[in-house]
Amino acid sequence: RVKEAEIPMVNPEIISLSKEKYSDIEGCLSFPHIFPHIERAKEVSFSFFKPDFSERREFSLKDFFGRIVQHECIDHLNGITLFDRMTPADKIKYGPQLKKLKAAYNYDLYSRASK
Repeated sequence: RVKEAEIPMVNPEIISLSKEKYSDIEGCLSFPHIFPHIERAKEVSFSFFKPDFSERREFSLKDFFGRIVQHECIDHLNGITLFDRMTPADKIKYGPQLKKLKAAYNYDLYSRASK
């Protein structure tokens, strides 16, 4: 059973992103204990199918919930990682943690090529 706050989405598509942006901390399970500031659109409009494909729905979300949709629907579905969105300053700040992840998974974040 799906909880009321959960919205299963199939084939989500971004309709529009607001021109107004804001920066806030963001995390990702793929990068544990790393919380850089990421700039995102303040509002996102998107559509998706219900799991049974009976209906395509549209939503607009702002701030935190809009950020989640952008992270999951834009980034993850297009192969963009949190690392790709990090500023050079945050890459330096989180350098030690990134090096540990690289060593643990034998993966070069800068070249995106597995070793």
